[in-house]
Amino acid sequence: DPLGAGHCLLRLVDRLPEEDPGRDDALYDAVVHLQDYLRSTATERGHVERALARSALRRAATELLRYSMQEEKQRLVKFAIAMSFYDEGLFSQAIDRLTAVAYEYPGSEESRAAIRLVLDSYNSLNEFKSLIQAARRFLAKGSPADEELRAQIRPIAAAAEQRMLDEVSLEAAGDEGGELPLLIAIAEKNEGSDLGERA
Repeated sequence: DPLGAGHCLLRLVDRLPEEDPGRDDALYDAVVHLQDYLRSTATERGHVERALARSALRRAATELLRYSMQEEKQRLVKFAIAMSFYDEGLFSQAIDRLTAVAYEYPGSEESRAAIRLVLDSYNSLNEFKSLIQAARRFLAKGSPADEELRAQIRPIAAAAEQRMLDEVSLEAAGDEGGELPLLIAIAEKNEGSDLGERA
């Protein structure tokens, strides 16, 4: 049981002196177990257990980051913290942490996952303008997204642009042209692009 193992390790850590050489290993193992629990699709234990697991994971991971550790472990711990916010539906906090992981560890599996989750978080928040801006940053030269991931981001950006345009168009139609200046501004700002043409 990953949840039980994670809590057991944290109880052990609480009894270990601060300078104990096994403390950071116990914290790391606790993070791994708690993240395994949160990743599992079996959520029959309910929301309370998941909330406790997220809280325990953040506590262990935050304490663990005070220790020096291998880059791979550090990457996994930072990603676990970001994922705990995403899992809880705290997308704004998750976005900041996921973006940091994406740029701090480019080329890693966690970076690729973080990029996808940033875009999904904006989508879940219905923040299409922010989603478009994030997608454009990830599509730009020098971003942590590789070509394969960029190919996946392009249609996401196009769909977000269309959804934003649809919303503005509906508002313009409903307000007797009240949002028409916004459509014109979008067209002018994005002149020469597909979004500008559609506006």
